[in-house]
Amino acid sequence: MNRTVANALFFVDPQNPERANHEVLNENLLVGAVRLRQMKVKNTTCTYLPSSLQSSVTCYPETYEDSDDVRLTTTLPLNTTYMRYSWESQWSVFKTASDLGQQEKITGWLANYDGSGYTVDIPTTISTEDMVNFTGFLQANDYISLNTKAVVLTFTLYNQAGEVFLYSELLLEDTPTGVLYPNKITVIPFRKSFRESSAQMPNHGAYDALRAICAVALNIFVLYRVRVISYSAGLSLFRFLVRERSTFST
Repeated sequence: MNRTVANALFFVDPQNPERANHEVLNENLLVGAVRLRQMKVKNTTCTYLPSSLQSSVTCYPETYEDSDDVRLTTTLPLNTTYMRYSWESQWSVFKTASDLGQQEKITGWLANYDGSGYTVDIPTTISTEDMVNFTGFLQANDYISLNTKAVVLTFTLYNQAGEVFLYSELLLEDTPTGVLYPNKITVIPFRKSFRESSAQMPNHGAYDALRAICAVALNIFVLYRVRVISYSAGLSLFRFLVRERSTFST
């Protein structure tokens, strides 16, 4: 978050983004916010261990999806000593899938996850430095702890050249032993059919067909022109050789 994401999706100076050299944002626009969401689970008793060890060892549920018995939904302790923006307090409050509009579930290697969690939507108007500072703030306040089951990073890009949206989602699952599984990267290209309801304009399918027809027509035109030019050049060369041969013979 404080290196790759901060440098790829945020500008050093948001007021002058054209001065920055971004590989990702060279041909894309970042739509909305960058969402960081994590799912936490409650502590449980290690019933499979001997009774003499159960009190000294903490266990965590293997499942998460749609289970209030295992999900940790209490508010995290909020440290206000650093916060500069109003959105920075979002990370401490648990939100349901309905609250977040995240109805799609995610299937990982270790468990299945619904759309709930401790979520913060980081706006694109902040600078790279602000992003790095906020990431450090989360780390200092144990945003990701032993109770963390998984972390999801999502953002959406709009590619101007292809007129296509790119929904990107990264799932990282965590274990109590500290092993991190960055096991799922999803990139979904899609088009929003906003032209269907505006000024009786055709939808993207019609536009794509029209673009294909124009491309074919252009190629035919170019090939025809090349053929004509090549024929004319060949004829001129033939005439030049005939003339030169006649001059040489004379």
